[in-house]
Amino acid sequence: MTVLHILQTTRLPPTNTTHDGDTVLLIGDAVVFACSEKINELRERIGVATPIAVLDDDLQLRGLHIRQEQNCSTINYKEFVDLTLQHHLIRSC
Repeated sequence: MTVLHILQTTRLPPTNTTHDGDTVLLIGDAVVFACSEKINELRERIGVATPIAVLDDDLQLRGLHIRQEQNCSTINYKEFVDLTLQHHLIRSC
């Protein structure tokens, strides 16, 4: 059973909460993870192989850009909806 983990704040999630097939989506204030060295700490907590998506509108509202080496993908609202449909559960924190 796959889970879409939606992070909305800059508070780091608990460790080892993701499994194969899960995705982490950064929205709201959490998009800053994708633009700083904090992304490494986030990856250590969620698992290095877990894909991370970032809501592009929230990046733009904050005037932020993802650096290439952060290895995160940006998505729009349609892709956000698609992610919710692709996963069995949604966890928001």
